[in-house]
Amino acid sequence: MRGSELGAGNLYCQIYLDCEKSQEELQKLVAHLADGVPGRWKKEVKTTFGDVSLISNDDYKTPKEKRSKLPEDAFLYWRYYLEIEPLPAISRETYVKKISRVLRGLGRLGIGAVAACDLEEELPGAEKRNSDRPDGTARGASSTGQL
Repeated sequence: MRGSELGAGNLYCQIYLDCEKSQEELQKLVAHLADGVPGRWKKEVKTTFGDVSLISNDDYKTPKEKRSKLPEDAFLYWRYYLEIEPLPAISRETYVKKISRVLRGLGRLGIGAVAACDLEEELPGAEKRNSDRPDGTARGASSTGQL
């Protein structure tokens, strides 16, 4: 069991990124937006709210004809995603604020970002997504408010 599964629910979060930047460029950008520092490896960022790993998405290489045709699933095939594991002592409120800041920063830079986690309804873009889907359900929180 992850440390984040204790207490106020599971705070682990993935953020899919629609970006063609190099992994090194993206690591520096995420570190800046998260008020963190790049880790020793090009996929790590250390922050005051958790450990962030920048992962190359294996599904990015899936041939287009084998991908889901549903528009709301498009983010699953983006080039990168972040895995964010919160620090054990972080409050849910602080964690949501920090992830929201990263999502908004990515959006301002024109980088598509979709959060997929238990707390996605608390992140930027949730209200827009819910009003757009016929059944009112959401799939991920978006930096742009669109999926």
